[in-house]
Amino acid sequence: MAAASIDELEASLQTRWDLETLEVYADCLESRGDPRGELIALDLAIAKQGATPELLEIRRARLIAWLGSDTICSRPWNPRDFRFGFLEDYFITGRHVEQEYVAALLASPAGGYLRGVHLFTDAGDLAEALELLASRPLRWLRRLAIRQVDDKGPVPAKVIDAFIAAAPHLEELALDGERILLSPCHPNVRTLRLTGGTAIVVGAAAMPQVTELDLVLDHADATDLPRLAALANPRTFPGLQRLDLSRNEYSYPTTLDRNVGVFPFLHAVERLERITHLRLPSLRTEQDVRDLHGLLARLPDLTIEIARMYVRPVPLLDGFEHPRVHVPAPRPWPPRDELSSREALTITLPGDEYGDQLALTSCMEELEVVLDTLAPVPRTAWIEVWRFLDGLGWETADGDAIVLPFPAATLALALEVLDDPRCQRIAHALREARLPPGATVRIKRYWGW
Repeated sequence: MAAASIDELEASLQTRWDLETLEVYADCLESRGDPRGELIALDLAIAKQGATPELLEIRRARLIAWLGSDTICSRPWNPRDFRFGFLEDYFITGRHVEQEYVAALLASPAGGYLRGVHLFTDAGDLAEALELLASRPLRWLRRLAIRQVDDKGPVPAKVIDAFIAAAPHLEELALDGERILLSPCHPNVRTLRLTGGTAIVVGAAAMPQVTELDLVLDHADATDLPRLAALANPRTFPGLQRLDLSRNEYSYPTTLDRNVGVFPFLHAVERLERITHLRLPSLRTEQDVRDLHGLLARLPDLTIEIARMYVRPVPLLDGFEHPRVHVPAPRPWPPRDELSSREALTITLPGDEYGDQLALTSCMEELEVVLDTLAPVPRTAWIEVWRFLDGLGWETADGDAIVLPFPAATLALALEVLDDPRCQRIAHALREARLPPGATVRIKRYWGW
């Protein structure tokens, strides 16, 4: 592979995305003076050894040198939008997508290396945005996420056809809204992520190429059950093999009585035996465990993955083992719905009189999304942060606030992997302070509004 050309390496990455090929690709780009080569090498180093303030500083400087500034489309970009020399999951948001906005993105040095786009807009602007994106080849685009804020019917077929021609390698499509697209949508999409069951209008054609369905029941009640269950039936997705319900963490009848819950949904699905892999949210009750055993007995070829578990006084699956069930190590923090939205922290750096406020639930919400992809160093840092917070009281017996020190370097490693603006601001302040080894910040837990 070392003697392969750029074209051969890119063709290999089109079919199989792996770090070894990216490493050779980076070397080839660097030998040609392409700044993307060093960017890929820096991300490979971060993937192997974890992020350090020094690596992140160098990486940001190289990104600015490549892009010409720290903005695309007249707004600051997030360094984590770029990974391995490609632009991942770039958000285009707002009720009005202006032509200049998308055109500037496509004309930027990163425009030819889009791997993921997230559109958050209304129906009219969505069609316009897709038309603009289709105005140039999108040969690297693998993921498209659409969140539509109104219901004006599916995007016109001619717009979808043009987009399919421009992005023939799209693999993953995520839809959140009402009647966004008409099936079959895209001939190469293998993974379909739906929030609610109404984002896609199932037309005359089924979608046999879809092998994975990631479905959020979206607080559905019993009257929605037949419609939702029909999505996972073979008439709609005859090639379906994997069913992911893990994003329904807070849709249990035990936590919100009006909701369907994942197990009642599964009981309503026809021919569930064709599903080979099922991914579930955490198990919250003894009834959940009984339903799990029922599925294993009913479907002898099914492999089940529990997406997450949480520490409890008596773990529900303590000592549980089954060759077809994967249960992760429990997370040291509680589920987000067991934290009050008013829980907050004050974090004070050395020399700072007032400190900065941080909503604890917003941190945990973001952490849940990225935890499984974190490198070992920031993952360990977050575990240390939570163990500290778990022992941090609110106030003394005399009613005085409790303020305790925590290692500044560990906090920076934890916060800088989250997209939450306050986390990023505090992480940036910690980097800019250039504190000596062993320095600490002061943390207070309080009840916000």
